[in-house]
Amino acid sequence: MDSLARQTERSQATRPGCSERTPGLVLFMVPVVYRKDDIMGMFDYLKCKYPLPDAGDNDLEYQTKDTPAQFLENYEIRADGSLWHLDYDIEDRSDPNAEGLARIVGRLSRVNERWEPVPFTGEIRFYCYVGENQCTEFSAYFVNGMLNFLTPIGKEPIPVKTRVKLRSGREVEVEPAKGIHGMLLVSGAGAGYFLRVRHGAEFRDYRLAHSDVEIRIVDNDAFFYRAGDDFWLDHAPETLGLEILNVTEGT
Repeated sequence: MDSLARQTERSQATRPGCSERTPGLVLFMVPVVYRKDDIMGMFDYLKCKYPLPDAGDNDLEYQTKDTPAQFLENYEIRADGSLWHLDYDIEDRSDPNAEGLARIVGRLSRVNERWEPVPFTGEIRFYCYVGENQCTEFSAYFVNGMLNFLTPIGKEPIPVKTRVKLRSGREVEVEPAKGIHGMLLVSGAGAGYFLRVRHGAEFRDYRLAHSDVEIRIVDNDAFFYRAGDDFWLDHAPETLGLEILNVTEGT
């Protein structure tokens, strides 16, 4: 069940009466499912246990507007690169004998808190103001809940290396290629290589005669693979259906 559906279920399960009357006061209780786009300033909290570059970065409590809940909830990036959410249930623990506004207190009590993995794919930006004019911010890209790319905003990317098992059974190390600059080197007339470029509504394939074209990889699905002295570029492990063994800090 996704976060929005869960919030809807919680709202319906704990829906108060349409109105509560007290002397001189009419209080209307309208169940509302809040969404990120509906509420200015809503966010979630995030702690990052995956190693960050500067001392003290891992001790900060960050805010983010990119996680699914957007209801002041808690998320965590663990040391292995996995994304987790502190889920919970809602119970009405209000005092039935209370009067006035006190009747509301405890109606949306969070109970049965537990950490659950989040199969999230996409970018999560998280930030923390550490001074009057100083903001520490990171961009993290996840595929199915696993960290694939981590970049301090305004700084060099942090390498995120993952070990996977090929279909042959061999274990190899992979890391995202997005953002990498390099040279595309070809031999001879470039037989077997071509460059596909969009021109208006059509694509054109150009044969590569240039022997050292400078390129920058922008594809989220491009990954470097390494097994000993063997290096190659391929699709992401998830795209190829490879088993992910673990995520380790880049060196």
